[in-house]
Amino acid sequence: MTVAVVAEKPSVARDLARVLGARKSGDGFLHGNGYAVTWAIGHLVALAQPHEIDPEWKRWRRDRLPMLPKSWPLVVDDGTRDQFEVVRRMLRSDKVEEVICATDAGREGELIFRYIYEAAGCKKPVRRLWISSLTADAVRAGFARLRPGSDFDPLADAARGRSRADWLVGMNLSRACTLAYGAGDEVLSVGRVQTPTLAIVVKRELEIRAFVPESYLEVLATFEAEGRDKGTYKGTWFQGAQGEKPTTEGKRFKPDDEDVAAIVERTKAGKASIESVRSEKKRIPPPLLYDLTELQRHANRLWGWSAKKTLGVAQKLYEEKKLLSYPRTDSRHLSEDVAKTLGDVVGAIAGRYPGKLAPGTGERPLGRRFVDDAKVSDHHAILPTTTSPPASLAGDEERLYDLVCRRLLEAWHDEHVYSVTNVVTAVVWFSIALVAGLLYSLQLLQWWPLPKIPVLSPGRIRTFIGIIVTSIAILPEAIPSTRA
Repeated sequence: MTVAVVAEKPSVARDLARVLGARKSGDGFLHGNGYAVTWAIGHLVALAQPHEIDPEWKRWRRDRLPMLPKSWPLVVDDGTRDQFEVVRRMLRSDKVEEVICATDAGREGELIFRYIYEAAGCKKPVRRLWISSLTADAVRAGFARLRPGSDFDPLADAARGRSRADWLVGMNLSRACTLAYGAGDEVLSVGRVQTPTLAIVVKRELEIRAFVPESYLEVLATFEAEGRDKGTYKGTWFQGAQGEKPTTEGKRFKPDDEDVAAIVERTKAGKASIESVRSEKKRIPPPLLYDLTELQRHANRLWGWSAKKTLGVAQKLYEEKKLLSYPRTDSRHLSEDVAKTLGDVVGAIAGRYPGKLAPGTGERPLGRRFVDDAKVSDHHAILPTTTSPPASLAGDEERLYDLVCRRLLEAWHDEHVYSVTNVVTAVVWFSIALVAGLLYSLQLLQWWPLPKIPVLSPGRIRTFIGIIVTSIAILPEAIPSTRA
């Protein structure tokens, strides 16, 4: 007897067949060693269109809205009907005694399989393959711990609910808006996710376009320390009571403010002394691991990549290169079981970063900040796999893979500890404020330089050596744009 395996894509089916020993090619499937591996091509089956459910819904009329189906029939896409027939015949073959669902381990993957299984009229027992990596070891381990398909009935129900909600909102509101506002043959498309998302983007775009640039002045002075602590530092003039924390508004002048010239002159003629020095130690823990959204944001900040490009590169590293775990995850944590494999993962990537690893990397267990079963949903955070990268890895793939590797290795580094020092320098009638960062400890692989300032003590005299007035404009780009 044969076990049928249904994958979501041909490339994934080939990977599974290779591990299972199904090496003989058929028309739309691979077979051998007791397995027959076939595949979907995305959604082979979908919910029926309105007119396929009720002929009276074919015409777009207000009095036919809302359309509320009493049942939800499925239809096969004409463009992929041939492949559906391959899958249907396999699932209903007398030679097949069991079906393994090997579509992507997530809600949409579950829906793809359930719709195919239902449309094919199959009643055979189902087990579920649930893996987050396509390496040979991960596939073998997944087939060794297959789970009953019924364990995933709640996930399938959620998937069907999402699919039907999309149908109800999209079909009804698209018709309603088109009938109310459409011109001629124009069709207005409304979607459950599409329309609110578009509204957010448009609202933000209108805010950017309506933004009026605003110029202001700041008075900056440079001081020089005397004696053994000799060095220079800069301060920004601020207005406020003694001991009061400087505010943004208290440091700015309007472009035509006459007080600016008077402050400059009094500073040049005045004498400076340190009024107060206040330091505060701060800590930044290593960043959490990547989920897809954070990876997309980071790639956009670093290289200007679109979300679509980042997903495409990550998907290629997952499916073709076998270098990353499943990228479509919303979790930034690891399960206890996955955390136990990190030693092997580090062993595969450590050679890329000589001299940059923290002591105990890959050996010391990670804490609850990174490992928490309760915070892992369908998939854990994105990780490198135990597959060593080939020397030919280059370009965008190498850049994104490097980013994920570094993020994992940072998890073993100590907190970044630094000191923020606020120095208030009094010059006759007013105060100059300085806020600077003092580097205390730096352990992360990603770091940034902080300015050096001299050691300062209250009451010690400093010599004023220069002052400038800067003109700054707040531009529309100061508002984060959603265009990326």
